[in-house]
Amino acid sequence: MEFKIQAKEELIVYTYNLKQMRQLKRFGDMAYISRRMRYAVLFVNQEKLEETKQQLEKQHFVKRVVESPRAELDVWFRKQDRNEPTKEVLNAAEEEE
Repeated sequence: MEFKIQAKEELIVYTYNLKQMRQLKRFGDMAYISRRMRYAVLFVNQEKLEETKQQLEKQHFVKRVVESPRAELDVWFRKQDRNEPTKEVLNAAEEEE
């Protein structure tokens, strides 16, 4: 049996109250619940993202569903990091010569 990593997307689900938060577990892996702002962060398989999003929006306790922008964010915070190759790349290049 071969282990394969599944691509996941993050959905932010806003609800009207907290009582139904447990029901969200059946739609994906729950990563975080904010009790004060009444939202939950779910990780959903990327293949079933649109289907799951539609199912969540049909639930009576869900206010809205938002796809997280985390995948689109740039993780390089300093300009010099973008242009500099990592030490491993430099060491590998030196060993080849």
